Amino acid sequence: MVSSEPILKLNPISLLKEAISNYKSNYLQVSIGLISWHVHFKDSKLTYASYAIASHPMYSLIRLKHHLNRMGYQAAATEFENSIKKFLIFKHNRGHSLQYPEYQAILWLVNQRHLNPWQAKKLIEVLVQEVLELFLFVTTGKYQFNLQTPELQTFCKFDPQPIIDKCQKRLQVWQSLTPIIQSPYQRPYISNQAIFERHSEQDKIAPTVKYKLGSLLQGYSISHLAAILKQDELEIAKFLHPYVVNSSIGLREPESPFDQLHQIYYPVTKTPTNQNLPKNSCPIIACVDDSPNTLNEIERLLGQDNFSFFKFVEPIKAAILLRRIKPNIIFLDINMPTMNGYELCRLLRKHPSFQETPIVMVTGTNGGQHKEKAKVVGASDYLTKPFTKSDLETIVSKYLT
Repeated sequence: MVSSEPILKLNPISLLKEAISNYKSNYLQVSIGLISWHVHFKDSKLTYASYAIASHPMYSLIRLKHHLNRMGYQAAATEFENSIKKFLIFKHNRGHSLQYPEYQAILWLVNQRHLNPWQAKKLIEVLVQEVLELFLFVTTGKYQFNLQTPELQTFCKFDPQPIIDKCQKRLQVWQSLTPIIQSPYQRPYISNQAIFERHSEQDKIAPTVKYKLGSLLQGYSISHLAAILKQDELEIAKFLHPYVVNSSIGLREPESPFDQLHQIYYPVTKTPTNQNLPKNSCPIIACVDDSPNTLNEIERLLGQDNFSFFKFVEPIKAAILLRRIKPNIIFLDINMPTMNGYELCRLLRKHPSFQETPIVMVTGTNGGQHKEKAKVVGASDYLTKPFTKSDLETIVSKYLT
């Protein structure tokens, strides 16, 4: 067995390549907290992959049920619900060792002819892809290569590279949806029925599917919705994205045990503040305003030599890119067409990286009502137009010195 001590960083792709090239037949185990991944290889081919949550050892059966429904294997799904699921849980409760209960259930369904071999192979491939897709998000943890592979009945073998390539492409799409949508385990609900029902050219699914989806937004996760609608969960997330942006759909946090997986998709990171800026580093200021003139004026007044400036005229694009930039202070115009400053501030505050970042609302209206609303959505301060160089410097000095 080749193993590591707990380490600060992991490169999942490198670990998979090492497992394939150096060990041929083995399995790779990676763990972070209560979650562990198990990836099996034989003759440099991928035979199976699974992950487990220590506090919910049988939760993989929920995954299997969702995939059986999504892929339209109704006979197998019915038999699974009526017999094999109860049987496996019974064995587990009696203290029997059950390695990968979802895999054992698939083999049982094949033996009982509720799944044919081709269906089983497609199902296993989908499960493996789901596991590796999640695994690629992992950045820290510990790992081990077990040269003596635990006994696992080999049903099929896959060339790992095409699956890895596909997972990487999907990972890029998931990352493009953040921080608006953070993981497939969040639970969408309709917060404004009228806006949601309005037809849009951005709709990525048929109107009939949209109508059915709207009727289902009552606590199901994105992943569960995908299973019910027999759609890919990433496609559901892409469809929901603009409705979350325009606030017609809200998102609740994942339920247990999916809340633990949620942190893998979207790990908690702190935005640098003035206390932990490296010496001689240049503070980062981000400004979001639909007026390029205002953006240029803020940059001119504060001076380009003292700060790094990032300017955005599109608030939705800003919401996506600010997480990568990690600014030390953010200026938000209140009156913007696609998403106003209040909405963007509220959205940013939901993200762990921006819970402590100073956010300053900028507006041409000097009213107590607006200041109070800014405070409610989590703004740190309020700046009224027209402002002077001294006004800006006072604000920046207040939060960055």
